[in-house]
Amino acid sequence: MAPEAARDRIFAELWTDYLEGELSAEGMERLQALLAADPQLTRRAGGLYANHRLLGLHHQGTGHSLLAPILQRLGAERADFVAGMTKRVLTPASATWRWRPAFLLMAAAALVASLATMLMRTATPAPAAVSAGDEPIATLVGFDNVLWEPRVNRHAGERLRRGPLRLSTGEAILRFDGGALAVVSGPSQVELVSRSVVGLRQGRIAVRAEADAAGFCVRTPAGEARDLGTEFTVSVSVTGETEVQVSEGEVAWASAPGRPPVRTLHAGQAARFVPAQAEEGTPVAFSSQPIAVALRRIGSGPPPACPSADESFDYTPGAVALAQCAGGLGWIGPWRTRQGDEVTRESDRGDSLFIATTSLDGAWAMPPPRGGALTMPAGGVFRVRQLAATIAFADHRVQYLAFRLRRETPAGDAHFRLTLRSSTDFWGAAVGVGMPASGRPTIQVHSRDTWVAPEAVAVGSATLWVVKIVTQGAGQHEAFLHVLRADQALPTLEPSPWTVSTGGFHAEGRLDLVVLSSTGAGIHTVDELRLGSTWDAVTRPGE
Repeated sequence: MAPEAARDRIFAELWTDYLEGELSAEGMERLQALLAADPQLTRRAGGLYANHRLLGLHHQGTGHSLLAPILQRLGAERADFVAGMTKRVLTPASATWRWRPAFLLMAAAALVASLATMLMRTATPAPAAVSAGDEPIATLVGFDNVLWEPRVNRHAGERLRRGPLRLSTGEAILRFDGGALAVVSGPSQVELVSRSVVGLRQGRIAVRAEADAAGFCVRTPAGEARDLGTEFTVSVSVTGETEVQVSEGEVAWASAPGRPPVRTLHAGQAARFVPAQAEEGTPVAFSSQPIAVALRRIGSGPPPACPSADESFDYTPGAVALAQCAGGLGWIGPWRTRQGDEVTRESDRGDSLFIATTSLDGAWAMPPPRGGALTMPAGGVFRVRQLAATIAFADHRVQYLAFRLRRETPAGDAHFRLTLRSSTDFWGAAVGVGMPASGRPTIQVHSRDTWVAPEAVAVGSATLWVVKIVTQGAGQHEAFLHVLRADQALPTLEPSPWTVSTGGFHAEGRLDLVVLSSTGAGIHTVDELRLGSTWDAVTRPGE
């Protein structure tokens, strides 16, 4: 790689980390040195910041009407920033020269604060724009003996868009993005309408909508059942007659969408409604089973799949040479340090893995941990291992990754990251998850676009991290992260909402490298790293 290209790449990485609040003290010194050595980099800094913010606004769903004034203001602020910084950098040497790099960063921080304030005032977060049939609104989290119409192959974890979904036989579990859980029993014809609305033309659907998922609607030919924080079942016959049975809570019934409710059904009550007839319906005997019964029935099917890759760090405790760290399954070769163009100015520390004697454990541990755990000491530690199977963005697939993590010591500039990269294009497309200095878990795409969790992870507490990557060929991909504390039990099904999710993004290429990095003064412990095709394969894998 040419020296200028390498310098530009390093600068982009440092500046992005600075904007995201993840830059270490050592990184700050390097950034100051680069800015002082090349005043033209200030122009790139302004451009990178503008791109950083606009990409963030895009993923937040900011409308086009708001982007125009933001673009205009970004251009003006960026021009002022570049002009001021260039003037100061090009000023002849003087006694104040040694303060200029720090001043540059202070000015950059002022630009960031100014633009952030402007963005908050101008671009009040708006609901993400949704095109019909474009964005996924639900997830197929499980099924049993299902025959789909038309005959298609579906897989657990698949994202579902608006439109019809037909089952000839079997049962399917849907998790709507609004949080509601639904079990559809065949034969059924449903219409996925939105994150919180489903249409049932014929068949049977059982719904559980708790807490934030309250308000979920099932639309039928006879009317609409809207839950009030409850569990209920709706059945529709070939003639459109609709039965609503309430297991828990309450359900409000309206004769059509948008109309006020004409009746409220309570737990243990059931009623039949006929299209174009009496709005209040007629009572029928309650006969519905709890949705938990269906979930147990579906869950008693085949055992969970085995992971496609597994690393339990079951090595001799202490320092183990990297060449000897080739355990687990689904890998090509042992762990290694970065090499060639993979290396940045942050050098790798040591040539071994330090294995702790005690594994990480928690209420989510299933099965129990095996062997030891990997301790990543303070400083710049980077470890790389190649996967035998790749995650290809050209495929229509769902892949999961899970690992256990604990930050051992509080440190102002500590940062851990697990990144999936390509062995043929290391600095190309990438998907990573990490814990920056703030302790708030993040997802990062292409090493620049970052999504951050609202809450921090406690220091000294073991956590389970589960990542889901949905690749959609030429379409928009998605990534999700769920973090469980040590005292939280493992969910039976994958969750909604997740701790962090990206929304749609574009990427090309194949990811076949796992890169673990720990920088700053923090110490991190990693354990039980797994990749697989289902939630169960990485959280409760089959043997």
